[in-house]
Amino acid sequence: MMQQKVGIIRRGDRLSEALSDLDGFTTRTASAYPGSSKTYNTGWHQALDLENMLIISRACALAALTREESRGGHTRDDFPVPDSGMWSHTINIIRLEHGEISIRQQEIDQPPPELEALLDRSKRQEEE
Repeated sequence: MMQQKVGIIRRGDRLSEALSDLDGFTTRTASAYPGSSKTYNTGWHQALDLENMLIISRACALAALTREESRGGHTRDDFPVPDSGMWSHTINIIRLEHGEISIRQQEIDQPPPELEALLDRSKRQEEE
């Protein structure tokens, strides 16, 4: 599901579907049973990893949905052009608190002018 909906080329509708699918997977993991034997039981370790896999998958899908542009390794088919305004100086901050994932954007400091001249991007819009 993650490869199909949160893969290399992303779209908002598919990312939203992925988040919905992850809700279903979260419900299903509550009834996952790896068996009682711990001796050479690969299912045991996979069952233990399910929660972490769901957390990381949700964080990836949420960050991709929030970032409405294409830049570097992040490609949105529905937003093919880089947003040299907001996203040239903003990053996503993702947190897990009490089992809930939250996301917010935070501005990052711009490099000194002599380094900025070497970059292929614009500064903040208010500075232009």
